[in-house]
Amino acid sequence: RAVSVKNIGVEVLDSPPENLLEGAFGQVKDQLQGIWARGIPPDATPVAVLATAATLGSVVSPIVGGRAIAELVLPFVTGSIGLLTVWQERVGKVAVAESKRQSARIVVLQAKAESLLGRGMMAYAALPTDFA
Repeated sequence: RAVSVKNIGVEVLDSPPENLLEGAFGQVKDQLQGIWARGIPPDATPVAVLATAATLGSVVSPIVGGRAIAELVLPFVTGSIGLLTVWQERVGKVAVAESKRQSARIVVLQAKAESLLGRGMMAYAALPTDFA
């Protein structure tokens, strides 16, 4: 009697196809080339290095260290990435607040200049216009 296991209508393979790893690494390679072509801003280089190391560590840990190491490393990496995300959001909010502050300062300066111009026009209006 022969039994074939089906998963959503697709036959389950006993071993992964040979080109599976090539396809996965090809996608990663394409993404890395795209990032490299766009470039990394100089001030973001340390964060990019840490993010890359964390990502590679979390991907490789089950293979290199086994399940026990993966169970130790993956929560640490996930938590670290969460903290970095919170930090990045805070930095972004600070940048937005600073730009709003600068914009408000410019609007105040413009209002003061218009006020002074208006006062000057009112003072000039009191003077006689015909010197005959």
